[in-house]
This record gives sequence, structure tokens and C-alpha cells, in this order.
Amino acid sequence: MTAYDAMYEQLLEMNRAAFEAGGYEVAFHTLSSAIHCARYLSDEQRLANAERIATKQGEWIDAHAPTHTISSRSAAARGNQGVFANLALQTHSSQLILRQDELKERISDLLDRNPDPEQPSSSITDP
Repeated sequence: MTAYDAMYEQLLEMNRAAFEAGGYEVAFHTLSSAIHCARYLSDEQRLANAERIATKQGEWIDAHAPTHTISSRSAAARGNQGVFANLALQTHSSQLILRQDELKERISDLLDRNPDPEQPSSSITDP
């Protein structure tokens, strides 16, 4: 377990505690920090989990505290998107970037094994 693994878990716990206490801004920032840890770890599952949390917490605020400064309604009045919805979108984008990086690496590995594109490689043509 790396330091980022431990920090991710600690930050999610802090997020839960802050959210339950009504400290929605603190909850947002601790969740955002946990997402940075997941990015450093290139951990798509943790990013997906954080995206679900951001979506759920944003929806809860919108339903139960619609006049709060960081609700979607308050943000829309200022011409913005809710911070939790925006965080969920950014987190989803991070997952897509990880997938793209993995595909690039796989393609590069295949090309390294078959430097002559005119000659099919068994690793490319065989499933």
C-alpha cells in the first residue's frame, strides 16, 4: 500500500464526516483531494467510486439544501454548474483519459513487436 492509497481512504472518510456534519465545501475539497490520489495511482475503480460519491452528494444537496451556496440552483443563478456535478464530470473525464493512455500503450507495444506494418504480426491478427 502506498501513501496515496492510504490518503485516498483517509480523505474519503473525511469527506463522509464533513458531508454528514453539513460542511459541504469541506466535503467537496476532501473528495477532490481523494480524486487527485486516485489519479496519481491511475486507479480507474477509485475514480469511478469518487464519481459516484460526487454525483450522490451533489444530488443530495440539490434535493435537501437547494439554497446552499454550492447547490446546482445557486450555481446556475451565477451562470455556473454545481461544483459536485462538475467534479463528477471531471472525474469521469479522468477515467476516459486513463483508458485512452492504456490503449495507446497497448498499440505502442503491438507496433514495437511488429515494426514492419506491411507484414502482419500474429499478435495483431490473432485474437
